[in-house]
Amino acid sequence: MRATDPIKPLIPFHMCYQKIFKIALLLMIILTSLPTEAQTEKPATVELKIGDTLPALLIRDFLPARSKSIPAADLYHEGLLIINFWATWCIPCQAELSRLDSLQDKFRGQLHVLSVAYEDSVKVRKFLQSRPDIHTSNLMMITDDKILIKWFKHRFVPHNVWIDSKGVIKAITNGEEINAENIASFLKQSTLSVEVKKDNLNFHWDQPFHLGDSSFAYRSIITPYIDGIGGGDISWGNHRSGMTRYFGFNKAIVDLFWVAFTGNPEYYAVDYRLVKILTKDSIKFFRPAIHGDQPSPTRFKRHKDWDSKYTFCYDLTMPKTPDSLFYAYVQSDLERYFHITCLREYQQMACNVISKSKGKYSLAAYRTTSDSVSTVAIKDHALIISHATVRDLMNKILSTFNSKDNLWLDESGIHFPINLTIPLDRESPVTMTEIRKKLAAYGLRVSQEKRPYPIMVLKDKAI
Repeated sequence: MRATDPIKPLIPFHMCYQKIFKIALLLMIILTSLPTEAQTEKPATVELKIGDTLPALLIRDFLPARSKSIPAADLYHEGLLIINFWATWCIPCQAELSRLDSLQDKFRGQLHVLSVAYEDSVKVRKFLQSRPDIHTSNLMMITDDKILIKWFKHRFVPHNVWIDSKGVIKAITNGEEINAENIASFLKQSTLSVEVKKDNLNFHWDQPFHLGDSSFAYRSIITPYIDGIGGGDISWGNHRSGMTRYFGFNKAIVDLFWVAFTGNPEYYAVDYRLVKILTKDSIKFFRPAIHGDQPSPTRFKRHKDWDSKYTFCYDLTMPKTPDSLFYAYVQSDLERYFHITCLREYQQMACNVISKSKGKYSLAAYRTTSDSVSTVAIKDHALIISHATVRDLMNKILSTFNSKDNLWLDESGIHFPINLTIPLDRESPVTMTEIRKKLAAYGLRVSQEKRPYPIMVLKDKAI
């Protein structure tokens, strides 16, 4: 201070004391009004599990109101603290409150129950006043909870946390485990041999259900085109033992219906001689012909453009089901999703009719009861039939030769699988004529005849 500066008057001591007192009082009000999270040793966002120790915690907001807060340690050091989460809308919780109230009285001095509601005090008070049959006089109840629900995350109530005399979380249970026998056992041994309550916090009822993706028993799914997986189909099961799954990926609508109609995914290509389509939008059924730089008659410049709009993935998985019924389910799914009706009509057509005849050998002698996978192959100058039926045999033969007369009807009445190897001519290529001659020796006659043959008709449901 310079000599020329004026001397400032001193502040009287009593005025200084008043200011200090006001500041201290303000700080005390602020500190006591802080949320409970600030009075704990562990962040409120950390979830507690069995084996963890309950952090230091002051409990308040009691209903009815109490004059002071209570340390959580004062509740568990005598033996057992059960933190009971409940809600006014929970019917099981209402019965449990009265049961906990009587158990608190029975084990007085050894058990404390802290009933916790996330709902506000006004709502809880009105609810309890309207339900005099629910007894809570022995319970400590708090409302408006924001802390404990973060420590003990759950989806369903009642939710009960068992804490021993050292503050260690020993069990988390539902309401069925709240009884005198379990409490007495816990107080004696400080353990509880019961099923732990497990709430799946990843489950959201308003979102697509994926939790059962690896454990479902029945599932039917249709999705749009999925890039990068190619296209095709595969099936599990067969017409003898039953079907469990069909999966077609990035398949055209006609292709999917063809599988359902024929009941045979081995028909890889749709036979358009056997298809009639009645629609106002033919583009969704037929992939347009696109050739290099030539302008397309449609709006699609690439095959992929059409595929991404008009091919789909379809997957049906279910318990083992007879193949005819299984593919009826496939057809029903497709009809519902695509708004298309699939009908069966008959037209007179030339086809291969397989009938039973008198042959040199009897197929019954080659019958097998095995449920092994059926295979039919032409290799090493032999027709090898393994665990296959007449149906399997003709599917393979006619698809192998890929001739225009590959339509067939089975009128043999032979439905059992056989194991048989038929030698073929080594000197010349295998022909359909030779196959017919060889099968005749085993009592199977294959003749060309005109018969009513099933035709798949697809029509818009609006037509």
